[in-house]
Order: sequence, then structure tokens, then C-alpha cells
Amino acid sequence: MRLYARFGADGLRPAFYPDDVYPDVVAYGPRPEASEADPDPVAPEISRTRHPAIPADAVEISYDQWQDFLAHQGERRWDGGALVAYSPTPPPATPPASVSLAEWRSALDLWMIDGASGAASKLSQVYAKVTPIRDAGNPLGKVAMQQLEYSNNVELSALFKIKDAFGFDEAACIESMWRADRVRSGDFSGVWPIPAGA
Repeated sequence: MRLYARFGADGLRPAFYPDDVYPDVVAYGPRPEASEADPDPVAPEISRTRHPAIPADAVEISYDQWQDFLAHQGERRWDGGALVAYSPTPPPATPPASVSLAEWRSALDLWMIDGASGAASKLSQVYAKVTPIRDAGNPLGKVAMQQLEYSNNVELSALFKIKDAFGFDEAACIESMWRADRVRSGDFSGVWPIPAGA
């Protein structure tokens, strides 16, 4: 089987041209006369060119290379005339923009932080931070407590605005949303790798 493939400039996104679909164009010479030694002679092949639908920049590949590419889609690329292993760079992770308050509170409760007095949940630390601010009459503390106890959803953009009342930086805000997303998916282990790039 003859097989051609055309790859993108990065060696990915192949288009395959197998000869059972794109047969070579073959020109034959005159058929020799039959003889006792060869009662059914075959006309000699004079020229062979690739099918006109196969692009000029397509390269010939082996059947095994074709099967390897098909078996490992997205994990192989054409590089320097050979098929090589390829690990695509994962797209940057985007944290969820919104989670339910129940998911977010559960995630904070499962998020254990080791401190001087032993392990405590992030939720208890947030309450310990917000309560005195609210009790001192600070409007930010009041808004943060309302968010912590009564909102329907936690929005990442809103969390950034009141992060100081929770004792969060931006990274902690994002991590809390990832953790809530894990709870939403049914993972209650509390031990999650945060996606790369988050």
C-alpha cells in the first residue's frame, strides 16, 4: 500500500491519502503478443505519478507510521521526515467564574491548613478573620459575612473585591474556586492538584 500524508507547518493536523482511495496514475506501454511461455502478457508500466488530488507537499509514509499516527492522535507529529512523540502544551487553566455557596463553603471546610495550633479548615480561618472585622462595624466585614453565609453563588470577580476580609490573596481566591469546582464534580477528598497555570 502506498500512502501519502500532508501535515501542517507544525507537523500536526495530517491529511492522509491512501492509494486505495487515491491510486497512482499509471501509463502502460503496448501489450506484448501472447506466446507459449507467456500466454497472458501484461503491458509494461511506462510511468507512474501520484494521484492529481494529492498535494505536491504531501510526503510518502509507511503503513506502520499511518497506524501509529491514528492510534496516538494528538500524541504524534511529523518532524524532519519522521514520526515523533509529541506532548502538547496544555491550555492555560481557567478557574470557574462562579460556584454555589454550598460548594465553596464545602471546599473551604475540606481545605485543611496546618498552623501553629494544629490543622484547621480554611473555612474556620475565614470565619476567624471575618468575624472581628464585622463586629468592629467595618462595612467590608459585613459584606464579607453576608457573602460567606447568605449568597446563592460565589463569583470570582466579587471574591477578588473582598479578598482582604477573608485573608485571601488572588491565588487563594482562585484556588478556592478550583476546590469548589472539585466538590461540584463529586470529589470530596479535599486533596486536589490545582491545574497547571492556575
